[in-house]
Amino acid sequence: MKGKAWIFVIIIGIVLVSCGPSQEELDATATKEAADAFATQTALAPTETPTPTVTPLPESNELLDASVRALEEARTFHFEMDMQMSISEEGMSMDIPLTFIGDMEQPDKMQAVMSMSILGMTLDIEMISIGDTTYMTNPETGEWEIGEAGDVSPIDPTLFSDVEATELDTLTVTGVQTLNGIEVYHLEGVVAGEDIGEFSGEFQIDYWIGVEDLLTREIALDGNMSFEEGGLLTEGLSGDIMLTMTMKLSDFGKEVVIEAPEIKMATQVESPYGLMTVYESALYPFTMQYPSDWLEQPPEVGETARFTSDEGGILIIAEEDIVAVGLGEMSLQEYGDLTVSFLETSTFGFELIGHEEFVTDSGLPAELISFTIQDGLLEVRRFIYVLDDRIGFNATYLVPDDRFEALDPIILYSLGTFNVGETITGMILGTEENPVIWGFVPFGVVSRWPLLDLRILQIFYTRRPA
Repeated sequence: MKGKAWIFVIIIGIVLVSCGPSQEELDATATKEAADAFATQTALAPTETPTPTVTPLPESNELLDASVRALEEARTFHFEMDMQMSISEEGMSMDIPLTFIGDMEQPDKMQAVMSMSILGMTLDIEMISIGDTTYMTNPETGEWEIGEAGDVSPIDPTLFSDVEATELDTLTVTGVQTLNGIEVYHLEGVVAGEDIGEFSGEFQIDYWIGVEDLLTREIALDGNMSFEEGGLLTEGLSGDIMLTMTMKLSDFGKEVVIEAPEIKMATQVESPYGLMTVYESALYPFTMQYPSDWLEQPPEVGETARFTSDEGGILIIAEEDIVAVGLGEMSLQEYGDLTVSFLETSTFGFELIGHEEFVTDSGLPAELISFTIQDGLLEVRRFIYVLDDRIGFNATYLVPDDRFEALDPIILYSLGTFNVGETITGMILGTEENPVIWGFVPFGVVSRWPLLDLRILQIFYTRRPA
């Protein structure tokens, strides 16, 4: 059997030689087959598997600090903030969607547009911040206005990106994820109640920071907080806020141009008492001249505008929708009598000197209430006008008693210049039976618009049952 096998092999070989390639070709083929055989054996041979290198995740505080530095080095970035708020107060609730989109140039320039929907109304406000100066468009007129010293944008895009890790509870790096095709570190933490000022509650905060460039790509905030009466920002209010916010950052280092807008300057006119500036209402067709050397100041609660003089004088202008506050339609006399009654019961050291009719230079019927307060230390002239039995205008001059005699002619001249232009539709919500009064305030901008007090992130409104 063994011999026959070899014979069979030799026969096969002869056949292959007689009808196959030449010896030279066979030698080349044999060389290739040997090489292929060696390669196959090498491929099939077990190889040593290298142990993967595990890169440890960075510490959360180091990562957050590095991200702040990277953002500063980038100098510019684009941001898109989407916020949803649900506010409950005294059994009533309100949902407020808000967006804030714009560009930031480090360290102190920003331009953005804030859009919000509230009570069926949509408001768009453009903002530019340069250094300590904030410019905003009046949502009623569309005109640019300059904020007071210290005003800030309603939402600082760097507010959450440069927070100290030590200010957050349990901030940890959970791992590496892919966000929009970019590898990012994911951080989770909690903002505790004591870090929210006068509010109590807590928020879950998440960061997504680029692995390679350490730039913050996205920040998310989600949680609830409660506010009680008695705080500086929550006086007279108590309730709950549910808030969800997402902020996305992009276009790092992209060139942006942020410049101060052109501001419409107030009209000034000559008068027998020197230069006067024309006050123009943002909501109603009211105008009135006041001394140009009286400087505009941030209004207090309930005021539309405030001006002061170097001599200690104060001019306060207040405009209100009488129907919306629940008083119903009122005549000028009824409104004047109500004002006197209110002053008598609420003003320290009030002493009425006179309550009389007053006719403006343009022939408009008004009333003038003269009185002293603080036991005679301040002399006061209060001018009152009512438009269409609904909109009340109040201009009040308060002057130290030792300066009243010298300033009273200017005060009477100023009040006499009050005028009403073409009637426009103000921001009146609701009806006499079911009025709605509201004010919106997102974080830090003091406005001079009576129904838009942009001092804090707070919504409040009053609704009377039908």
